Amino acid sequence: MLINVANLQDGQSTCALNLACALADMDYLGADRWKGARRVILFDADPIRGTATGYGSGGHLPVSRDYLPLGDSTIEQWLRRVLAIAAAVDFLVVESSPHFAGVATAFLSISDLVVVPCSASAADLAATSVMVETIATARLARADGGPKCLLVPTRPNAETTQESDAGDALQAFGELVGPAIYEKAAFETAFAGRWIGDFAHYSVAHAAITALAARVETILA
Repeated sequence: MLINVANLQDGQSTCALNLACALADMDYLGADRWKGARRVILFDADPIRGTATGYGSGGHLPVSRDYLPLGDSTIEQWLRRVLAIAAAVDFLVVESSPHFAGVATAFLSISDLVVVPCSASAADLAATSVMVETIATARLARADGGPKCLLVPTRPNAETTQESDAGDALQAFGELVGPAIYEKAAFETAFAGRWIGDFAHYSVAHAAITALAARVETILA
C-alpha cells in the first residue's frame, strides 16, 4: 500500500516518519529493537528538504528508508520504479512535497491514501483546502476513484481546548478525519534520530500515533 503524507505547512515529516514506524508493528518484547513485524519503507520525495531522510539516518528506526530523485527519468519511468518498490513491501510511506507540482501530482495518481496533517491555524486550514481540492482533481483522472484521504488534526497537547482543535473545522471538508496527533514537544524531541515509540513508548504522543496507524490500516483493509 502506498501512503502519501503531504500538506502545504509544517508537520508532514514528523507525521510521515512516526506513522511509518507505527505501521511497522514493533514487538516491544522482542530481541531486535529496530525491526518491525511488517516491512515498511519511508520514502523521501522532498527534493529540497529531505527531512525524513536526514532525521532517520541514525539507524534507530524499525523501517527502511529510500530516496529516489526524479533525475533524468520521465515521470512515467519514475512512477513505475516507485510502484515496484511499493509492491515489494507492506507499506510505502511517502513524504512528498506539494510545492513541487509534478512530483505531487504524480504521487496522487498512484497513492492508495493521502494523509494530510493540519492544525487549527487559519494558514493550515487554507492550505488544507487547497490540498483537498487537488486530491479531488486527481480522483477525476482515476478509474478507481482514489486516492482516499485522511485529514489528521494536530494540536500542541491533549489538554488543548475544543476551540483550538482542528477536528471540527476539518469535518467541513467532507473527507475522513483521523485521530488527533498531540504532544508536539515530545515529537520534536524524539525527531532527533528516533521515533516516538522508541523515545517515549508509554507517552500520550505514542498512543496518538498508534491510534492513527490503526485508523490507516482500517481504511486500507
